[in-house]
Amino acid sequence: MDSNKSKHMILSVGLPFLRLLLLVGMVSLACRLPTPDQYWEMTDKELDEYINPTETLPSLERQQDLGTATPSITTPSTPSIEEELFKVSSQGGADSGPTVPTTFTISESWLVTGITTYHWNNGQGVAEPGTIGLRAVDGTTYGPWQATGTPGQGEVPNAYWSVNPNIVVPPGTYTVLDSDPATWATNAETGGVGMAWGTGIRQGNP
Repeated sequence: MDSNKSKHMILSVGLPFLRLLLLVGMVSLACRLPTPDQYWEMTDKELDEYINPTETLPSLERQQDLGTATPSITTPSTPSIEEELFKVSSQGGADSGPTVPTTFTISESWLVTGITTYHWNNGQGVAEPGTIGLRAVDGTTYGPWQATGTPGQGEVPNAYWSVNPNIVVPPGTYTVLDSDPATWATNAETGGVGMAWGTGIRQGNP
């Protein structure tokens, strides 16, 4: 095949193909352009965006609709601290039978987490622990709660009675109630007050 025929064949095949590509490009551009009426109503910025659209991130409102909004940051609260609520104790020898009520006063609300009373009972302890409660000056009673027993020094049975009320009490003065005052430890050092101690978490003013 001579060179003239080859050139003729290339032109006969290539030119229609180029025309087709050009036609496709023009049609594609025409499809993206607005109509004359739309063109006059569009600003230069809108027209440029219409012809050359850019990919934008969805707005925050749209993100929320899609469930992809950035989560808010929360600051963890300061953990609550358990503190001594009251304490009546002695290192001296223990007698039994308090003659003065075991009381304490608080100036803010507290979550009472624990109360313990001591029952040495002349080294005999008690067979079974009883109950512990609280009574406010207005007569409101909290509990009583069944106590669990723990051995004392020398394995004295159930020398310690403990309860975990986990209740919030308002500011005021409270008396500790023990179901077995005859075995409740006391002595001259406590002034005849029954030995007991409690823990809690401050709740602030009501």
